Amino acid sequence: MFETVGSVLNFKLFWISAIIFVFYSYFKLIIYSYWKRHDIPHDKPTVPFGNIGMDLITKKVSIGEKMKFSYDKYKKHPFHGLYMFHKPTLMVNDPEVIKYVLVKEFTHFHDRGMYFNDKIDPISGHLFFMTGDRWRALRIKLSPSFTSGKLKNMYPFVQEIADEMVNIASENLEKTNVLEIKELVARYTTDTIFSLAFGFNANTLRNPDSEFRHYGDLSIKNAPLFNAIAAFTPYILEFFKIPFTNAKAAAFFIKLFKDMIEQRKMEKKNRKDFLNLLIELIDHGQIRDQEGENSTDEPVNLTKLKLLEAVAQAFVFFLAGFETSSSIVTHTLYELALNPDEQEKLHQDIDELLKRDGGFNYENKWHFMVSQAISSHKLSYEGMAMLYNADYAISETLRKHPSLPFLNRICVKDCKLPNSDFVVPEGMPIIISISGLHRDPNIHPDPDKFDPTRFSKENIAARHPYAYLAFGEGPRICIGKRLGIMMSTVALATLLSKFKFSVCDRTPIPNRYSMNSILQTPGDGIYLGMEKRKK
Repeated sequence: MFETVGSVLNFKLFWISAIIFVFYSYFKLIIYSYWKRHDIPHDKPTVPFGNIGMDLITKKVSIGEKMKFSYDKYKKHPFHGLYMFHKPTLMVNDPEVIKYVLVKEFTHFHDRGMYFNDKIDPISGHLFFMTGDRWRALRIKLSPSFTSGKLKNMYPFVQEIADEMVNIASENLEKTNVLEIKELVARYTTDTIFSLAFGFNANTLRNPDSEFRHYGDLSIKNAPLFNAIAAFTPYILEFFKIPFTNAKAAAFFIKLFKDMIEQRKMEKKNRKDFLNLLIELIDHGQIRDQEGENSTDEPVNLTKLKLLEAVAQAFVFFLAGFETSSSIVTHTLYELALNPDEQEKLHQDIDELLKRDGGFNYENKWHFMVSQAISSHKLSYEGMAMLYNADYAISETLRKHPSLPFLNRICVKDCKLPNSDFVVPEGMPIIISISGLHRDPNIHPDPDKFDPTRFSKENIAARHPYAYLAFGEGPRICIGKRLGIMMSTVALATLLSKFKFSVCDRTPIPNRYSMNSILQTPGDGIYLGMEKRKK
């Protein structure tokens, strides 16, 4: 009897071993020989994770850091190969080839290739993940939401919430001279997005334990391995019907935005915000001007948005707006605290703009803009545009700490790369390491130094335009770029007009990024010393 049992066990072990051997050999000899067969430089993969690595799986590095390490190793090559699990993947390093992918041959690389399945995960059906003609049609429809005129109308609401943030910071200063800036700024951006986009007072500044903050944070938290699968092999999630968005967060935001849309339609209010634009797309398939005509010169597909499609756009507007702007402001204040000379430049700019006695003079554009800027001793929309050092500081912060550490595309049609015999096959993922480019000493000398003068007109003109990709580039450049910069500039100018920030014994040096987000967000609390400015 025991001999029989032993024989059965041995038989099973034999077949298990045989299956493992065949599986391993297939990966090693067939799948992982792709780049060698094409004579493309590449890292040695490990079965079955490829170049993902245990350091990513065990949360020792973020996915953005992992991509940067690969860029650093092969940056002398215009491109090199990776294996994301079983999938041969191309990383493009040369700015000229990057331009080729993002712009010149955009028709071959117009999709991101990230997880997108609005049947399994309805809230994933938004502009950032959307593909092909659906993306193109929706991008044209949503573009009127971000014109200069729309942003100028939003400005007073942004300033009002920034003033409330300063009030909260002042109250905190009565108790302690240390401020956890990351959470305060996240509440500011949450309240701002809800006000601008949906005409809704979330009031998270006064209610830090709000469910809006809880589910907002929950919606961007995923394990690094999960993020890697979603970014590079999303069909694995689709096969197992696993949604990308946290189920509880998705349920909360679907109900919230559905209720908002239905309530607005019932009340028949015509508040000129993002929610109203979504209702226009639900009802008419386009955003119309006051005369009822299409508000863009582009030909528009008049297919109406379904309710869940509109909810997905509301979700990504909120998510991108609150998290990226929050990270920009937090990282900028962190860098200014570490670099007090640069902070002083901003203090002087803000003070000069607020105090200058610029008379109304039609012949002098500067005087006219300043008279607008100092109204009520607050920066106006026009005045904000004059804070050049703030613009430089934000750009330099995004160089050091890009919100999205890499771009990814997928080849939708075979494409030969320039000055090469290699043809990118349809279906191959493409990676561009933004963090790698931004920290490359051959492009940005002394890359760890915070130096806002890198973004003077002269210095920008001296380097390749595709060596800085904080908001992406080409037709899929971030649609909300100008809104994000406006929100960030208002927050910085309002805080710096009142306070001086410094490092303290609780300031994390160096700062580590979160391991649980595909975005490059601060990992832990960012504590800064704070004092009221003496003017």
